[in-house]
Amino acid sequence: MNNIYNYIWKEEHWLPENYTWKDFATQNNAPTGMDLVYPIFPVAVSLIFLRSFVERYYLKPLGKRWGVGRTKLNKFSDSGWRFICYCSLWTFGFLVLVQKPWFSNSHYFWKDFPLQGIDNDVWWYYTLVVGYYWSLVINQFSEGRRKDFWMMFAHHVITLSLLCFSWMINITRIGSMFNLIHDIADVPLEEISKDTKIFL
Repeated sequence: MNNIYNYIWKEEHWLPENYTWKDFATQNNAPTGMDLVYPIFPVAVSLIFLRSFVERYYLKPLGKRWGVGRTKLNKFSDSGWRFICYCSLWTFGFLVLVQKPWFSNSHYFWKDFPLQGIDNDVWWYYTLVVGYYWSLVINQFSEGRRKDFWMMFAHHVITLSLLCFSWMINITRIGSMFNLIHDIADVPLEEISKDTKIFL
C-alpha cells in the first residue's frame, strides 16, 4: 500500500523539474491538507443547522403560499436551499476572483507554480465551498432516499475530490475558477429545472 501511495504522489508526476514537496513547507501561505480539514467540520455543521432553519421558517412557508402541494414541499425547500447557496457562493467567489489577475488572463494560472501561495480570501472561498459540499453529503444520508441518490452522491464526491486535489497540489487558481463556473452552471441546470417541475 505504501508503494502505491509513493507512486501516486511522486514529485515528477505533479511538480515541475527541480521542485519537491518539501519546497511547499518552506513557502509562506502554502496550502496544506490540514488547512482544509480543521475548518470544514464547523462550516459543514453550521450549514446543516442554517439549512434546517431556513427551510423550516422561510422556504416551506413560501412554498405553501405559492401553492406547492404537501408531496412536493420538501423538494421545493431543498431546491430553494441549494439555489440560495449556489447563488451566494458564486457571488462571493466572483467578488473574490474578479480582483485576481488570473480571472481575466489564464497565463497567471501557472505563473510562479508551484510556489504561488494562497490569499486569505481564496482560502475562505475554498473553505466555504468544501464545507457546503460536505454538508450536502451528510444531508443525503439523513434525508429519505431519493431516485437520484447515487448520482448526486457521485457528483458531490467528485466535486470534493477535484477541489481537495487542486488544493493539495497547489493549483488553487485553476480550482477556484473551476468552482466559480461549476456553481453558476448548477443554478440553471439543477435548481431552476427542478423547481419548474414542481409547479407543473
